Amino acid sequence: MTDLDFRGRPLAVFFGFTFCPDICPTTLNDLTTMMADLGPTADAFQVLFVSVDHERDTPEKLNDYMMAFDPRILALPPRRFSTVTRSRSPCRARLSGPGT
Repeated sequence: MTDLDFRGRPLAVFFGFTFCPDICPTTLNDLTTMMADLGPTADAFQVLFVSVDHERDTPEKLNDYMMAFDPRILALPPRRFSTVTRSRSPCRARLSGPGT
């Protein structure tokens, strides 16, 4: 997998680890709910969960962990993420509307 696999698609990247007790599973659950609410529209972008735990989060551990979340969310160990981001430049988006 390289950055070319995501060319032309917006990415939402979330950093965490499988042994995270609260924030990581809660955020992944929120992303799962959001993707379910969007239905097929969610196929237009890609969500990546990138582990920051080099020692414990093996590909097998990540696969097991991600079974509880939307299957469209891809989990990457840290070494794989560097390949994906090599030619990406950072960007920010700001939403505007009522209350923002």
